[in-house]
Amino acid sequence: MKAVVVSIGDELVQGLYPDLNASSIAQRLFDGGVLVDRFLTVPDETEAIAAALREAAALAPLVVATGGLGPPPTT
Repeated sequence: MKAVVVSIGDELVQGLYPDLNASSIAQRLFDGGVLVDRFLTVPDETEAIAAALREAAALAPLVVATGGLGPPPTT
């Protein structure tokens, strides 16, 4: 199965923070046998988010949308 990860956040498109959520999600999906076909990163704008989700849904049967600064640290 294929998936697309949509990362949402002004801080991501401005390069203020690395997208730790996307890499963590991709690894967990891969561990479950799902291959990420691509990553889309968009700002915190309704129209951009909607367009990215439409694009992602046309590309893969599984779409994961995420926002925020990253996954919690592992111990």
